[in-house]
This record gives sequence, structure tokens and C-alpha cells, in this order.
Amino acid sequence: MEETDPQIFNRLATEIAQIHGQPPSSEVLPSEVALTAGRTKLVTELPSSGKGLEQTIRHIREHLVPAFNASSRSPN
Repeated sequence: MEETDPQIFNRLATEIAQIHGQPPSSEVLPSEVALTAGRTKLVTELPSSGKGLEQTIRHIREHLVPAFNASSRSPN
């Protein structure tokens, strides 16, 4: 069953909250390896039907979050 817009928004918001709830890295800046991997996985074009919620969440968790610096996860 396809999720409705509010369900998708709530699911994505929950996933992002979980990312923010994880303990921060002890390193302020990401490693060069994480930055390079994140850059190579950036999506530059979306298909007309999108990538889908699960694939988007996986992309954020696996490719983007490791390349964030520690202050980008701060609520301050």
C-alpha cells in the first residue's frame, strides 16, 4: 500500500529525529573518506517518479550523514 503525503512526512521526520538522537561523532569534521564517499553518492538528477521513501532514507543514513560535520547535527 502506498503511503499518503502526511505518512511520508511523518516517517521521514521520525528518521531524521533518530539521526539527531544518535550520539555525535567524537570527531568535529568527517574523514576525507566519508566526504569523498558522500560526494560521489550525491543525486544530481531524479527520475520523474522519484526514488521512493525507503531508498531516500537509506541514502540519507548511509551516504549523507557520515559526511556531516558534528555541528551540523547540533540542535543549537
